[in-house]
Parts: sequence; structure tokens; C-alpha cells
Amino acid sequence: MQITNSLSLRIVDINHIVPHEHHDKNRSDRIYKQIQKDKILRNPPIVAQYHRQYVLLDGATRVSALHALKCPHIVVQEIDQDIDQLSLSTWNHVLQGIEKEELLSMIKITPNIVLETNFDITNRFKIDQALCSVTTSEKTFHVVDTSNNNDSQVLTLSNFVNNYSKKTNVLRTKESDIKSLQKDITSSITLIQFPKFAAKFVLESATNNNLLPAGVTKFSINKRVLGVNMPLDLLCSNQSLTDKNAWLNNLITNKIQLNKVRQYTEPVIIIED
Repeated sequence: MQITNSLSLRIVDINHIVPHEHHDKNRSDRIYKQIQKDKILRNPPIVAQYHRQYVLLDGATRVSALHALKCPHIVVQEIDQDIDQLSLSTWNHVLQGIEKEELLSMIKITPNIVLETNFDITNRFKIDQALCSVTTSEKTFHVVDTSNNNDSQVLTLSNFVNNYSKKTNVLRTKESDIKSLQKDITSSITLIQFPKFAAKFVLESATNNNLLPAGVTKFSINKRVLGVNMPLDLLCSNQSLTDKNAWLNNLITNKIQLNKVRQYTEPVIIIED
């Protein structure tokens, strides 16, 4: 289906979207309740076409929420960047309320991983060297997969992140200095850092249903569209995709003509409710 609006927005079958990461159930439950209450989807998830599939780059919790609401269709923004030009970084995870001994025990009972301390942490580590690093106030460890298999490594990493996510709320941050983080958090914390993934590796893993952990990857998208406020009634209606996309294209055209579409180039900070 050809995109006919300048914002690269389209409505697609929700079952044609392939995730690249697991969704965070706590976040999905919260967004599910918010969408159900507001009756709108405010911000479209981001997708990229890869191997004739829509790979979801951002918005796993929104897609999960609409699945739970039994919505057959969803509005997405399809990026037009070349796959090799995608900007991809990783979040760091801050854990609160987990004692070091409990976390280390959690690592030790997870199959295929061991702890190492003999890595040169001045260099960015790769996934074939370490799955992630664990930094406490006293020391940095590296969680190393022993299987030497990329698919197994992704599964092992997902299991580990899922295990500690069940124990505590995970704070995502770009900060990598535990001392700086500790200034703003009164309880003791643990910092988890992940390797840098190649965009093609993430997309290939997605099409093979080999999902990364929730909240690790961060795609930076040019001209990201926010505030579409798509009515849930329309997305869940029995209208055809053709009719729904015609409605969407007409909406975008009218918004542009009324000067209600604005592009901001400076970084912004959003404080959520």
C-alpha cells in the first residue's frame, strides 16, 4: 500500500507488525488503561520494512496494548531511512532495591552465563564478548554467555533482563556513571550496561522471531511524528484499510492546511503524568 501523506503515516493490519523486542508488561498494562480511558492512540509506533515485513522499531507497549484491546488495525509511522543509516543506541538500566547478592545469584542460576571481571571496560564491548555489564557501588562484573551462539545469546540476555525486571522497576537512562546516578537516587542501585547492536542484526533477529529484551535498544528517528491522536473507534471499526487510510490522509492534509503540523529541531524534555 502506497503512502500518500507527507508524514509517512499509514494504517496497517496489526498482525503484520513484527516486534524486535519483548514488551514490558507493566508499561503495557499502564498504556492499555490509558488508551482505553482516552479512546485514542496519541503517538504512532515506528516501523521499517524489512524482508517484506513491518519490523517494529519503537512502540512495543502500544502495539501490545492495542492487541489486548482486540484492535485489528493500528496507525504507524514508516521510516524512509536506509536500513544501514538507522541510528541505534542502547539504554542502560538502573535497578533499585535489589541486593548485590540477590542479583549475582540470579545470574548464576541462569543457564549458559558466567561472571567475569577480566574485561577491559575502557572499550565498548561486543555481544560475542559480554552480554552486559553489572556495576555495583564496589565493582563491575561482565555477564558472559558461554554458548558462542548469537541466537542463544539473545535468548539468554532476554531471560536475564526478564528475571530482574520482575523484581523491581527498571529505570532507563543514557547515564553510564553510577556515582552520578546515585546522587539523584537515595536507595542503593545497580547499573546494567548493554553492548551496541548493529541495526541489521536487530532486524534480522526480529524476522527470525529472536527478540531482544524490553527497553534495551533505542532507535533515533528523523522527523518523528507525535500527537496524531488517532480515534480508537476508527482503528477498531469494520471499515476497510483502504477507507481508514483515506480518512487518515485527509486528516493529515487538513492539519497541514490549517498550519497545525509543526516541526521542532531542538531537543525537548517531556515530563509525563
